[in-house]
Amino acid sequence: MEKIDEILDKEIGILCSCTISNGELARCAVIDSEIWEGFMDGTVLRDTRWDKALFERDFMDNAVFKNMSMKNAWFHLTNLKNSTVSNLSMEGSKFTDMTMSKCLIERCDVKNTKIVSSDLKGVEISDCGYDDMTIEGVPVRKLIEAYNQLNPDNPLITNENK
Repeated sequence: MEKIDEILDKEIGILCSCTISNGELARCAVIDSEIWEGFMDGTVLRDTRWDKALFERDFMDNAVFKNMSMKNAWFHLTNLKNSTVSNLSMEGSKFTDMTMSKCLIERCDVKNTKIVSSDLKGVEISDCGYDDMTIEGVPVRKLIEAYNQLNPDNPLITNENK
């Protein structure tokens, strides 16, 4: 198989049954494309645009996603175990049937996000903004206030009273 160090001025519509191991894709746009049945373990994806990309049946363990736009992307049967995601825009994306056990979500903008029919056992939320956040329709601010009134000796600390 031919080794390709650089792809210039070429349109790639589909990557199928490919292996990119510990490689790097940088400064490129992959729009309206499909990536399926691939092995991309340890691959670095940075400074790229993957709008409307479909990742299906891909293994991307230990991958790094950095400085990217992935608006309206779809991940289906994709393994991102132990991967790192930073400076990523995924506005308008939909996540279903995901496992995110033992993940760290830090400094993320999840305004107006809805979490439905999900297992939140053991989830810890700290040092976050709670304005307009609800649980089963009840404002979180009111829940914290009620808890603090019932437990004046051990009140919950919110980011407002730090």
